Amino acid sequence: HDVVISAEVSGKIIEKLVEEGDTVSKGDVLYKIDPGDFKSRVKQARAVLKQALSLQSQAQRDVESNKPLLEKRIIAPDQYANLINRKEEADGKVEQATAALEIAKKALANTSIISTLESGVVVELSLEEGEYATAGMKVARIVDLSQIYVELQVPEGRIRQVVKGAQIAFTVNAYDQEFIGRVHSIVPFADIRSRTFKVKILYRNRDNKLKPGMFAVARMEGAKRENVLAVPVTAVKTIGAKHWVYQVVQLEEYNQNHPDKPVRINHNSTDRKIFIAVEHPVQLGASYQEMVEIISGVENDMVVVVTGTNVMSDKDIVGIEDRSGPDQEPKPEQ
Repeated sequence: HDVVISAEVSGKIIEKLVEEGDTVSKGDVLYKIDPGDFKSRVKQARAVLKQALSLQSQAQRDVESNKPLLEKRIIAPDQYANLINRKEEADGKVEQATAALEIAKKALANTSIISTLESGVVVELSLEEGEYATAGMKVARIVDLSQIYVELQVPEGRIRQVVKGAQIAFTVNAYDQEFIGRVHSIVPFADIRSRTFKVKILYRNRDNKLKPGMFAVARMEGAKRENVLAVPVTAVKTIGAKHWVYQVVQLEEYNQNHPDKPVRINHNSTDRKIFIAVEHPVQLGASYQEMVEIISGVENDMVVVVTGTNVMSDKDIVGIEDRSGPDQEPKPEQ
């Protein structure tokens, strides 16, 4: 992403400290505005505050010194009330002067125009030394290249190969190497004319090799690999950046392995085996046509649910089998 830097105060640019293409961090100074007038305002505001504090101090002493006289009825209550009012007015002037000094100090600090991005590259500078900046004027644009998005147009016939969170390999013309990113988002409707879906790939651009505007080509099918653990795309439930699969487990077996947290299901028949879906968080790898690689979260011999996972919850019943037919496949519960 990028940020636009604007001048907070008006004034003449006396120093330009960066050039386009420079890398900057949060707090780095980009420009300096002539601080002369702003220093004068701070000095004046301090003088006003000093005077206000002096008057406040005198008003406080008057109140304290006249209180015994009021108690002895040497002065009238109205006279003492006037002293209290003057003290309150002095307090108000101190508050106003303090606020004015803070505003003047902030304006002085804003004569240094700084980067607000944690880390980025300067891609645009609008002013040169000697030119005049006005408050609110755009003076620079900084782009964060630590992570970038690669936009792909995926044909309709291949969109099922793309799963959110899965790894995607891509290349750019500038480098003779492959880059690996992860699917960040998939627009759920196709472009009317091209019949393609827009897919965004998030890439951690730690070495700042990739730049905005480069042309990328993605490889939807990875090179052949052996011993890859993969499941059908439909077996994966995705919410945000998290992914799960559901293992099919016999209820009786699950409760034996988890005596501290057994699953209680009311079912009249004792002649049937009940199968439940046990949720497993997984990390996805590359996509292969209608399959997606599982990097971690499941074992090779697990039986998993392959349809309906998007509406499934942990420990749902997924099937019932007659005990008289142990070799039969589990039958969906009606």
